[in-house]
Parts: sequence; structure tokens; C-alpha cells
Amino acid sequence: MEILIFLKKVPLFSSFELEDLLGLKEITATRSCKAGDFIFHEGESGSHAYIIVSGCVEVIKADAGREKIIATLEKTAYFGEMAIIENEPRSAAVRAKSDCVLLSIDGFEFRTMIKTHAEL
Repeated sequence: MEILIFLKKVPLFSSFELEDLLGLKEITATRSCKAGDFIFHEGESGSHAYIIVSGCVEVIKADAGREKIIATLEKTAYFGEMAIIENEPRSAAVRAKSDCVLLSIDGFEFRTMIKTHAEL
């Protein structure tokens, strides 16, 4: 039940009905990261999107061979969704700024869910 309450607080899913949240829960997995761990790198193909349950991450773009932090994301923020929706390479890297717990959403299953539930 806790995960359903959490998902309802995520802006992207706040309008989902209980049935949709239950379906979303079925395609998620928990992932833990230590501070400094990369969740993914810029240019990689993306098969999962993520929601921050605890901790925070930095979104990083390469800029003339240097890292440029373009955003810091915290609890209930989501990232990586564009790679799974548009099937494009990751547009930035994401690194754990602190120890984190993330919900990982399977991209294939999410796209299937969207196709079978037009209202989403």
C-alpha cells in the first residue's frame, strides 16, 4: 500500500486511478545507489525511467569535456522518461548526489501500459 500512496504523490502519476497505479506498481522495481554512483550515462540507450523515493541525484551534461550539473532532483522527482517514451539515447547522465532509493520503471512494460490505456 505504501508504494501506491507514494506513486500518487508523484506529479506525473497524480491523476492515475487506483487500477492504473496498481498496474504501474507491477512494472517497478526498487534500486539502491550510493553517493557518486551513476544511474546512467549520457548517450546510452534507455530501457528504464526512475522515480526518487529518497536521496537526491544530479543531472549532468558534457560541456567541452567537462561535467556541467544542470539540475538536482529530490524525492518524487522522475527522470529518464524521455528515453523510454521516445526510444532515444539518454540526453544527459544522472549521478547519485547522496545515497538513494529509486523506483525503476520498465520502459517496454510502460509503453505497453500506455498503448492499452489510452487515457494515460
